[in-house]
Amino acid sequence: MRRNFWIGILSLVTLFLIPHSVHAYIDAPPATLGMMCHWSTHIIEVQLEKVDREKGIVVWRKMRDVKGKWPGDELIRQVLNIPPDEKAHVLQRAEVGKKTVIFALESYKWCHTYIDGLWYASNTGDWQFWNACRVESLVLRTYSGRSEKLQSAASTIIAGGEVIVTCMADTDPAELQRRKAKIQRLRASLKFLDYNSKRDFVGWGSDDFEPLVGMPGFGHSLTLNRVGLEAQAISVTDFDGDGKLDLTMIGANRTALFQNVGDSMSEVTSPELVGARAAVWADYDGDGKVDLLLATPRGPKLLTNLGNGQFRDDTALLPRDVGYNLTSAAWIDYDNDGRSDILLGNGHHGLRLYRNGGDSLKGWLFSDVSRLIDRVTGK
Repeated sequence: MRRNFWIGILSLVTLFLIPHSVHAYIDAPPATLGMMCHWSTHIIEVQLEKVDREKGIVVWRKMRDVKGKWPGDELIRQVLNIPPDEKAHVLQRAEVGKKTVIFALESYKWCHTYIDGLWYASNTGDWQFWNACRVESLVLRTYSGRSEKLQSAASTIIAGGEVIVTCMADTDPAELQRRKAKIQRLRASLKFLDYNSKRDFVGWGSDDFEPLVGMPGFGHSLTLNRVGLEAQAISVTDFDGDGKLDLTMIGANRTALFQNVGDSMSEVTSPELVGARAAVWADYDGDGKVDLLLATPRGPKLLTNLGNGQFRDDTALLPRDVGYNLTSAAWIDYDNDGRSDILLGNGHHGLRLYRNGGDSLKGWLFSDVSRLIDRVTGK
């Protein structure tokens, strides 16, 4: 009895004095890409600087801080102490110049690195030399697309936006562990921190370009998410300024914006991208980023491009008409002042012309000069 008594006392002391819980970032990998971005104190875009295949060492160079200020220097050295098959997977894809993202938690000096279908976790003592100690198969539920595409997805999420990412479904844990699980596309943002594939599901399959064989004139094909019934038009522009043309698909129920990341199309979502009958682009405020004008049945919608897939609704800068039934829209410089003006087709009132005043004191304001058109048409 006395012996059991002291064992019980010792157990209680141990329970209260010895830390018995660890941060979920280590014990339970993030359930969504939004949670990964939320939990991480540091997120950096990196580029592969050097590979030692014999010793199993990869050296990354920090290119940009996405979140936080990286505590170490620009070179991150990782020793791949992971199972042989996974190590071979990393080294096979570790070509100098390869780009990806590293997510880290400062308090535990722990990070997750992704490279083309494989996540691995590492720890460090000085933020320069890292021990890659285990593979995180479960994290493939958060992202399983191309490494380069993860950069734009993480940046958009940190900026408060929503993206659609390619993930592996966890319907079969064994297939997930072998990285052979079915591919699905899920919405991801800082609003979706828990894993709920039913809530966030967009569609099955990858959004990567697929090569076409035996079809002269065409090299690749791609399946895009539908915009629903009454698809209206397609608009092409480089909205993110990376030199690659992006797509805007216009439907009565929603407008879909697809960012061209080279070997795939990543859909950028926003509550401002409502259904429309036309979508046209121009840099109306002269900041170097093209802005989006939507012609909706309820009136024009002006979305200012903030970068990183973010848009601000500046429709208040436009004049209000008595009634709307917009069917078309165009950007024109009718007065040759170097600023983009707006021409709208309104089923109730004919053509409407809005002049871009460019008043830096009041903001970029538009004024209704439709009388110029009415004078010509006799209305």
